[in-house]
Amino acid sequence: MNLENLAKGMEIRNLTKNQVVFKEKAFGNQEMFFIFSGDVCISRSLSGIDEEINHLKAGSFFGEIALIQNVPRTASATVVSDTAKIGVISRNQFIVLSKTNPEFLVVLFKKLQERILVRTENRDLLHIQEQELNAALSSDIWIKIKEEAKEITLEESTEDSNSESSELSSKQG
Repeated sequence: MNLENLAKGMEIRNLTKNQVVFKEKAFGNQEMFFIFSGDVCISRSLSGIDEEINHLKAGSFFGEIALIQNVPRTASATVVSDTAKIGVISRNQFIVLSKTNPEFLVVLFKKLQERILVRTENRDLLHIQEQELNAALSSDIWIKIKEEAKEITLEESTEDSNSESSELSSKQG
């Protein structure tokens, strides 16, 4: 599906660097966005710090979750290129487009499926890394426990030896 053909019924916004398209947790803005030119950073606030979760380029779309599910925005979107040309469709336009242009839905679902696959792969990779880290930490902790146990055993042995020596010298004296 050609974005230019899709653009015929869209509002077009020309944005500049650092301009916010929408903020995380914002509600009520039932719009979906298509990037014709420029780059947009999708970010989430994690522990009070904005973390980039996706970097989108021309040909990409975003904002579909809030539009389809009628929920607050799950992330923020900010222009990161010098300029960006963004197409905007409302919820009503989305419904009409879905009914009149089945190709639109096919492309949308394919892109969403790609995102799910990438996130699944990333999640699986993170799980493997977490297991490796836990194994390494467990190994390090186990080594430290063994070392501390040896030290305690040595200290107890030394105390016992000193105690026995004291007892011997008092018996001999």
